[in-house]
Amino acid sequence: MTEGNHKKTVLENGLCIVTESNDYVRSAAIGIFIKSGARNETSDNHGVAHFLEHMVFKGTETKDSFEIANSLESIGGSLNAATSEEYTVFYSRILDEHMENAIEVLSDLVQNAVINSDVTKIEKGVIIEEIKGVEDTPSQLVVENFLSDLFPDHSLGKPILGTEESIKSMTAAKLKEYRKKNYIPENIVISAAGNLEHDKVVELVNEYFHIPGGQELPALTAPNGTLRNGINKVKTHITQSHICLGYRALPYTDKRRHAMLVMNTILSGGMSTRLFQNIREKYGFVYSIYSFPEFLFDTGYFCTYAGTDAQKTDEVIGLIEKEIKALKNEPVKIEEIESARAQWKGGALISMESMMSRMNRMAMLEMHFGEYSSIDELIKKIDSVRIEDVKDLANDIFVEGDMVVSVIQPEA
Repeated sequence: MTEGNHKKTVLENGLCIVTESNDYVRSAAIGIFIKSGARNETSDNHGVAHFLEHMVFKGTETKDSFEIANSLESIGGSLNAATSEEYTVFYSRILDEHMENAIEVLSDLVQNAVINSDVTKIEKGVIIEEIKGVEDTPSQLVVENFLSDLFPDHSLGKPILGTEESIKSMTAAKLKEYRKKNYIPENIVISAAGNLEHDKVVELVNEYFHIPGGQELPALTAPNGTLRNGINKVKTHITQSHICLGYRALPYTDKRRHAMLVMNTILSGGMSTRLFQNIREKYGFVYSIYSFPEFLFDTGYFCTYAGTDAQKTDEVIGLIEKEIKALKNEPVKIEEIESARAQWKGGALISMESMMSRMNRMAMLEMHFGEYSSIDELIKKIDSVRIEDVKDLANDIFVEGDMVVSVIQPEA
């Protein structure tokens, strides 16, 4: 299948490979995306997806941890990984001539990581320190609290890193069982962008990946409608209040996603937009204030964040609510929507100069839609967003009674 310089191949075992060839660069980015993340966990293995991401770098059947780290750095490349609510990715950026090295190393990590009790015990300490780092960073912790209030009693509302308690109870057996169920070909998308040949990438994947197919895909449990709505405050030893205010919103496949992107840009796309101008510039109550949407497989959320003086907490919450109500009740000005579309398009097009961005975008499209759409098609959809689309979406999403506000504030 070909669309421009984009190609896709699905191997007999179900593993999907998508590539985009760009001969004007001398580099390439490649990612191994496992369609499984924190929401695939249970109460018995909370934190396992992120823990396993750590463990694959500790050693494989043929490489120790230093050899893994040095394998691509020694030839001018990089190697990293990340875990989200819904996927885990192992990725590399390399010079185009080192594509085989990258595929060999990434495939080794995904397939052949050695997981034993001794290394698991050591890595527990590393992850617990990572958790403490989040707990000491209220701007991150308040987002975790917000998600816990937005998705109570569901894995989407639990911290991706796990908790100290869940990490202490992690075992090598739990890690191996999670890998066995989720690191399967039908659950993997390999995405690569840069100066490459699709057929060569497919050939190398066939050479280095040997995971048998035919297994059952893990099922996702949808969140119910329960919310801890209202304003939920936690006090701790800090000097500033941190606020997350938001709602459940759209899944990635919702056709209104583009209206959501435009609406978010109207609120906080830059220094000229509403949250910045009407709260920071007008009152001076905040330094940092912004909003963001998150699109997931079957749901999503929209969140605004602000950091402010403790005595201004309720006033800032009220000002954010005022901006949200304005989107519901008053049509945005034509100048605003034109500016928002231009800002979003500019950011999208500039990001496409990065092979990492192209690689990530292809993977997201494949995981959510099973097909590719060009950046020009995306721009057309952004350009088609109308004033009434923004107002209608605001009224659909920002429902009175469904607002969740999470606050971390000073004790005194």
